Amino acid sequence: MNGLKQRKSINLTTKRENALKDILQDDDIVIRPADKGSGIVVINKEEYFKKLEEEITNNDTYSETEQNTTHQITKKVKSLVNRMKKEGSISGEMKTYLIPKHPHPAKLKGNPKIHKQNKPYRTIVNGIGTATEKIAEIAEKELDNYVINSPSYIRDTTDFLNKLSKVKQPIPKNSILFCFDVVKLYPSIPREEGIKACKIALDTRRNKEIPTNDILEMIKLVLEGNNFKLIDRDFLQNEGVAIGSKLGKNFACTYMRQWDKALEKFKEKPLFYKRFIDDGFGIWTHGEQKLKEFMDFANSINDKIKVELSNKTCKEECEVCDIERHEEKIILGDKTFNLKKNIHGCQLVNLIYGLHCEKCNHYVYVGETERSLNERIKEHLADIRHDRDTAVAEHFNQEDHCKEDITVQVLQQIYDKSANYRRYIEAQWMQKLNTIRPFGINVKKE
Repeated sequence: MNGLKQRKSINLTTKRENALKDILQDDDIVIRPADKGSGIVVINKEEYFKKLEEEITNNDTYSETEQNTTHQITKKVKSLVNRMKKEGSISGEMKTYLIPKHPHPAKLKGNPKIHKQNKPYRTIVNGIGTATEKIAEIAEKELDNYVINSPSYIRDTTDFLNKLSKVKQPIPKNSILFCFDVVKLYPSIPREEGIKACKIALDTRRNKEIPTNDILEMIKLVLEGNNFKLIDRDFLQNEGVAIGSKLGKNFACTYMRQWDKALEKFKEKPLFYKRFIDDGFGIWTHGEQKLKEFMDFANSINDKIKVELSNKTCKEECEVCDIERHEEKIILGDKTFNLKKNIHGCQLVNLIYGLHCEKCNHYVYVGETERSLNERIKEHLADIRHDRDTAVAEHFNQEDHCKEDITVQVLQQIYDKSANYRRYIEAQWMQKLNTIRPFGINVKKE
């Protein structure tokens, strides 16, 4: 209907609304997302660009060019695309899609790693609108199946939690839960080895309508044609792949699948091992010394690919970590679902948690609490013990179920202490883990 205006309401006080407007209109600052988590970082603009400049001038990954190289790169893309059309590798429609239209250099941005000392930036070369954007997109899609079928592949949070829940319980005593981070993976990938890994991946395709060699030519052109601007200066990336390129993730994951294969040559193997791009997680049962040797071996696979390890042994017993006496249960906490490197404890407060049922083999309940996790889980256990009229007690007191079937998972810690906001996040998790009746035991809240 014409003439109707959409009504909008602002849930901020006038003071906060004005403060937000002042920040957004301030030309002396830059607002960027934190590299990990959901934080927002406000940075002095001069400091931001100075630090970005330091990031790209203090290593061999990038080099400054005398001029904008977009025109030369565009000519190479057009030449490749025209040849592929002439040879019948692509259709006329695809040719039109791949030919760059008014391309420009990529833009360099930085996300502060506020969880690390000195808060370095994760540099992102935004490839939208560049000469190689479309061919990067096609090459990325051709690598998809190979990446998805990697033994260590994790699709998302739910996929990771489901795979972790299938680890046979109880976990052996003194097991080590370890996490590792590949240091600056994207710009560190040795290009020749990355291209070889891509050839292996492309040769496994069932549909080779676009020949492997043509896709490899696309990949090489994307890697070699990654030019970008920082203020009024022109640069080119000489090593690895750009984080902001559409090819970036799958190029990195394709290389890392071959890296995983090399890691398997170590004599002792993890009980469980999964990796989300550059973040790995595993369960180690061979002692701390062998884990150190395992990581040393990982760092010897390629001089350019280095990993940093953090680990913690689950030894403390409590009603959450040790629901059945002397049986250790894993509690993995990850507030952002990018495999954050810490193990949440029982004394955390103001959080969302999930109850996984071993008999049902999936999450059956999502809850929220302002108090500590320890207190809330004790209440659930008491409800089960006294057969109270609650959904959790009803489920775990049914035939063939018992409290030992529960594994508790910290899903997200909330920093806003509002009960309404906590319930809003709880509802999101119910949807994500599909715990609303009849699939779980949560009741949908109106």
